[in-house]
Amino acid sequence: MKKQLKLWLPPIGYALLIFALSSIKYASLPDVKIHIVDKLVHFCEYGTFGFILAWTLARVGFRNPYLWAALVASFYGVSDEIHQYYVPGRTMEFLDWVADTLGGTAGSQIYRFWSRKFSRDRQT
Repeated sequence: MKKQLKLWLPPIGYALLIFALSSIKYASLPDVKIHIVDKLVHFCEYGTFGFILAWTLARVGFRNPYLWAALVASFYGVSDEIHQYYVPGRTMEFLDWVADTLGGTAGSQIYRFWSRKFSRDRQT
C-alpha cells in the first residue's frame, strides 16, 4: 500500500507545480511575443505530465494506462484553464487546452513507446 502511495507522488507533485505556475499573475511572467511559443510551452508541460501519469498508471496496474493518462491530462488542462480565468491578468483559452490535450496524449504515447522498447520483460 505504501509503495502505491509513493508512486502517486510524482504526478501529484507535478499537478501542484502546474497549479502554482498557473496562479502567477500574468504581469509577473515574461512576455511571450510569439503566440506559438505559448502553445509549445503548454504542449511540453502537459507532455511531461502525460508521461508521468502513464508511468504511474502502468505501475499501479491500470488497464489502458496510456489512454487514461491522456484523458486525465486533458481533464486537468480544462481545470487549469478554468483556474486561470480567476487569476488576475490570466485568461482561459481553448487553444491552450488543445495544446495541453495534445501534449498529454503525446507524453503518454512516448512513455508507451519507451516502455515497450526498454522493458526488461520484452522478448527478443
